Amino acid sequence: MEQLLVEQMAVAQWKLARLEVGERSIFAQGLPAEKQMALLDRFSAQRGRLERSFSKAAHDLEHFQKTRPARQVQQDQQDPAPRRSAPPPRWKPNTQAARGPLIPACSLTFWRSKAARKRRRA
Repeated sequence: MEQLLVEQMAVAQWKLARLEVGERSIFAQGLPAEKQMALLDRFSAQRGRLERSFSKAAHDLEHFQKTRPARQVQQDQQDPAPRRSAPPPRWKPNTQAARGPLIPACSLTFWRSKAARKRRRA
């Protein structure tokens, strides 16, 4: 959950930076004032949404981190004995890979017939 919140904050911050670049390009394009104002109004609304998204994720992350010890204690009480995980499976070499790539029989027939034709011509 914490990772998700941090990712949301990072995405919001990245989009805010991109929005700033977009605003600068509006001024650099030399559009008429009416069109600039309409575009800047949209950018302003988007900036507000992104800032709220960042603030909410930061607040949720802070709350989540503050309540972490209580959640861990509660989880330990529910599951007092640690579970043992199964041992990882042993690695078995792929015998086909050791022999080489698998070639369909039809391909072998094609190449054999091509080689046979060359031998006949020679």
